[in-house]
Parts: sequence; structure tokens; C-alpha cells
Amino acid sequence: MSSHLVRVDNLKVYYEKKTGLLSLGKKYIKAVDGVSFYINKGEVLGLVGESGSGKTTVGKALAGIIEPTSGHIYIEDKDLYALKGEEQRRMRMKIQIIFQNPFSSLDPRMRIKDIIVEPLKIMGAKDVDYETIAKELIEKVGLSIHHLNRYPHQFSGGQRQRIAIARALSTNPDLIIADEPTSALDVSIQAQILNLMWDLQKELNLSYLFISHDMGVIRYISNRIAVMYAGKLVEVGDTKTVLESPLHPYTQSLLKAVPIPDPKKARRERIVVGEPPDPANPPSGCRFHPRCPYKMDICGEDEPKEIRVNSGHRITCFLYQEK
Repeated sequence: MSSHLVRVDNLKVYYEKKTGLLSLGKKYIKAVDGVSFYINKGEVLGLVGESGSGKTTVGKALAGIIEPTSGHIYIEDKDLYALKGEEQRRMRMKIQIIFQNPFSSLDPRMRIKDIIVEPLKIMGAKDVDYETIAKELIEKVGLSIHHLNRYPHQFSGGQRQRIAIARALSTNPDLIIADEPTSALDVSIQAQILNLMWDLQKELNLSYLFISHDMGVIRYISNRIAVMYAGKLVEVGDTKTVLESPLHPYTQSLLKAVPIPDPKKARRERIVVGEPPDPANPPSGCRFHPRCPYKMDICGEDEPKEIRVNSGHRITCFLYQEK
């Protein structure tokens, strides 16, 4: 039996692209194209990459919002999409998601007390005291029971995200997928939400898949980091190793792009130029090679295989392949 809480094996999510009447054959947008990783119990895996890299699609597939084109998602060694009926419903209670924008993720017509317990009702939980659960969770996220009868428009962005966190906790999940949960908030509020999520993770022994493009946020909250580019993972390792000794050129470019908080200090390193590829027409070979400052002939011909650099540190790049 695996020790991992979640294991993703060769996950692919393709969307059929609408084409004109004269187009020959079907074309697909390869949002996620063969991704594999794991998350341990009580661990925070940070998933980073540029916009359009497929991070959110991975999260939605894990949460059961979209069904994968192929591949497997194992929760406690059970294949999530092979389960049926009540068994799948119980397994999905173990996974909840916090969306990026708290202004659009809460139903404006529902009271807060109903929003918080809605996942329990959808999952068909029985013999449950919904009111007691709502009171406990609203206080756990730093709000008052007096807020339960209000509506979302009566709250600030930070308060709404606290409510979204309370809703995610209602099914007593093992894994929470946090999709850019602080990017729509003011900087001062971001710190409060991150501290809340950190405290809850320790108190409840939660696991997070924390999706973000902010390397500072990822550094603060993650135990391990997975770097994603154009639908593929290019580097995975513990936070300190990846941030202090990045190996993949794309990871290096992400870190070089982080602003230096000193107006007198100029950045001399070369930052990668160009735009990510079209997921409907990705380049051959390594997806990053058109932008890579170290590209070789083989990079545009073959797709690099994943190699293990050391314990827990994996990379997909020809620079480190055996000659």
C-alpha cells in the first residue's frame, strides 16, 4: 500500500478545439499532458508556473470538476474515477477546493450559514447538525456566528475568502486544493489568509495542493514545489532545494523574474524572453526549448525523460541526461 494521500499518474486533460468547416480532423488543446506527482498526508505541495501552464486544470481534475482524458488519480490508493455512486461520493468528500476569486465563488443569493454547509448537503450527509457545524467553522476561520445570517455582498474580499475556507472544511477533507487563494486580495489581507491556512493545516493535519504564480507565497507555505510549463512538470523537489538550487532553465527564469525589493540594486541575470507555446499546437521535443538559453539540437527533436537528481528531486531536461 502506498504511503501517499494522493497520487497522480500520467494525467492528461485535452479539450477539443472548435475548427472551421474545411478543417481536416479534430484538434485538441493539451491543457495537461502527462503529469505525475504525489502528495503526502499533512504536506503542502506548491504548484507553480506561468498563466496557461495547466495548474488550475490539474486542480479541477483532482477536485472532480472536470474528468481527465486519460491517466489516474488515486486517493488513498483508490482510483477516484474508477469508483461509482456512493463510494465515489464518499471519496470526493475528502477533497475540497478554494477558488481564486471570493467575489464570484460564493452564491450571492445564499446566506453564509447555507453556503458553509452546502457541500455536506450536496454529498447527502445524514444525521448532521448543520447549524452547529456552521457555527464551529465560522469561528474557526476568525469570523463571528453573527455573520451567519448575512449575505456575501456584506463582506470584504478577505472575509469572503475566510467563508470559502470554512465551506471547504465542512466535509472534514484530507486534501484542500487552493487555486490562487490570495491573488485577488490586498497584500495585507494576503498575509492574514496565508497565516490562517497555515494554522489550519497544522491544527487539522491537512494536505494542500497550493496553486500560485507567486514564488514568495510558495516559499512561505510549501513543503515541496512542482514547476509546471505548457502542460508538463519540469521540476519537482523540496522547497529549499528548488528555490536555492534550481536546475531546470525554466525554474531558474521564474526565480530571476521575482522583483528585488531594493530600488538601488539592478538585476543583471538574463530573464527568459518570449511567450508560452499554444497548447493546441505545442512545439516538438521539449516544450521549453524555443525559449531556452541552453537549447541543443536534441531539444527540438525528442522529448526529455524525467530523471532523479537526488532523493525527491526530479527534473525533465536534456542538460542532465546521460550523454
